[in-house]
Amino acid sequence: MFGNIKSSSVSEKSILMICTSGNELFGAQVGVNSDELSVPFQTFIDAGFRVSISSISGGTIPIEYSDDSNEKKIEFENNKVLIDALKETKKLSDTIIDDYHCLFLVGGNGCFVDFEEEELKNILTNAILTRKLIASISEGIIGLLSVKLPEEEDFFLKNKNITTKSIEEQKKEKERLQNKTTDKLKKWDSRFFEIGNRLTSIGASFQNKNPNESFVVFEGKLATAQNSQSAAEFAQTIINRLSKPKEGSKPVKTRLSSSSSISETNN
Repeated sequence: MFGNIKSSSVSEKSILMICTSGNELFGAQVGVNSDELSVPFQTFIDAGFRVSISSISGGTIPIEYSDDSNEKKIEFENNKVLIDALKETKKLSDTIIDDYHCLFLVGGNGCFVDFEEEELKNILTNAILTRKLIASISEGIIGLLSVKLPEEEDFFLKNKNITTKSIEEQKKEKERLQNKTTDKLKKWDSRFFEIGNRLTSIGASFQNKNPNESFVVFEGKLATAQNSQSAAEFAQTIINRLSKPKEGSKPVKTRLSSSSSISETNN
């Protein structure tokens, strides 16, 4: 059954990848970032995790490629298992969240369109309260910006160490999208905002590295990654975190590249 996929190495651990259904911004076609979906997806599958994909509206997920070269598109479309899984995704509101150990918020400019909807906010609130691992990469953090826990005045992200795309990376993305349309009216879009500034305004500790560098931040049950270049390292650290042995059992070795950049705070 597509959208709920296992490798031949069965694992009790399961991950729900949550994707945007937003497909237009600045008059340009947007959606889920291809690398931020495909790289973690394949890494999780290869590690024996059960992976499901849901989207805000259900149905076919719009894809936005990390660059405008045809090479990225060909590489993405060669992953037939993933392509089939994206054709008819389950609507997020119809997904049983209790079935998953980790909710993974996939980035992409489509997140500006629908990731602040009430349904996603409520699902993430419940997931936080039940101590699930919450992961987001680049624009995926938008889904958490307005989350408040019951009886809490402050936003959930207040005082949390967070990463997402840098202001410079976002500026380049905005210019790239604006250059795709000749309609002057569409070169301004109120749905787009600088995520880093929004994080700072709600009291989060916004951190990032240089543009196009891999950077991952873990704070308790919250994991964030800066950009698509972080996708492989981020997926592997999530696997390591979910695979942590129970007390008294043998530890799992963490394998990261010598150039890895991970910040971790235990809550």
